[in-house]
Amino acid sequence: MMTLLKQPAEVKSFAFNFRQRLRPGEVLASAVLTVPDASGLTAGPVTVQSPQVLFLVEGGTPGSYVLTCRATTEGGDVHEGEGLLEVVDL
Repeated sequence: MMTLLKQPAEVKSFAFNFRQRLRPGEVLASAVLTVPDASGLTAGPVTVQSPQVLFLVEGGTPGSYVLTCRATTEGGDVHEGEGLLEVVDL
């Protein structure tokens, strides 16, 4: 699980990279990002630039959030990545 870091007032872009999970020639077609218990945190919009899924994160109160990205390939395979977002007020 990757760890991401931001301050509450920042708007930052991050990416999930699925390169290691894709077969040669396999391309991501779509993705969905979820953040349970987002407490003032906004994640998205999501942009697919295979093999990466790019997204913005803004807001949030200090604490930890688990981000889950489900990416679907053109062939219908679904890959899931998770990240831990730490919002800290430095």
